[in-house]
Amino acid sequence: MPFRETSRMEERIRMLMEYESGNWSVSELCRRHGICRDTFYAWRQRKQSGDPEWFRDRSHAPQQCRQTTDAAIAEKVIAARQRFPYLGPRKLLALLDRQAPEIDWPAASTIGSILKRAGLISPVKRRRRPLDQRRPCTPVQEPNDEWSVCAAAIRVRLQRQSR
Repeated sequence: MPFRETSRMEERIRMLMEYESGNWSVSELCRRHGICRDTFYAWRQRKQSGDPEWFRDRSHAPQQCRQTTDAAIAEKVIAARQRFPYLGPRKLLALLDRQAPEIDWPAASTIGSILKRAGLISPVKRRRRPLDQRRPCTPVQEPNDEWSVCAAAIRVRLQRQSR
């Protein structure tokens, strides 16, 4: 007997077909398919809406961000940066707060992201970390042995030849 493969979409369609047959209650169907009743009612409502793609998965991304900065405030921040191109977000915040203390200005980090989105901040070139300096391969036996790798290699060769 081969295994039967189904997808989530097929299971949704099958479950609602079983519900429409009238042989199963909502509770029994939800128990059989391992979903909660709220999910069942949401799918039933989608099907009743007449959307031909009711059974497909939809994005769970929010439609809008509640914490977006007002466009008027963002424009004032951008105008201040264009007037003073060498001020960073913290100094711009202090300047804007001095000019209009009645406005509730966003945090300096938010001002920085507004300026970055507007293309008014150039990225800082990061310095590379120095490479780890390795220890000499040969053990140090007398003063000034570490001065040169070549000297250490020559000394090792001479020691081997003298043996």
